[in-house]
Amino acid sequence: MADNASELSKDYNKIKDDISALKNDVAGLLKLLEKEGLDQVKSTLNNVKDTVKETCDLHKVEECVKNNPKESIFFAVAAGMVLACLLGRK
Repeated sequence: MADNASELSKDYNKIKDDISALKNDVAGLLKLLEKEGLDQVKSTLNNVKDTVKETCDLHKVEECVKNNPKESIFFAVAAGMVLACLLGRK
């Protein structure tokens, strides 16, 4: 029973450490987004959302990406980083 409590304590501490690391990763990502022009990324995201809501037409999404290539790439990289942080933790 003492071993079980010890393992639970270790698991709890590991979870605490993972949450702390995740908070730091998200804070760093937010700082990066602010540096790179969060407003432009938000605008591009809103354009894509509006396009998808209207007709879910891939040609309109493609046009939006062509009109905002830097923001589109940045958004894709940022989304990939967030997913990598969330899914890469074990």
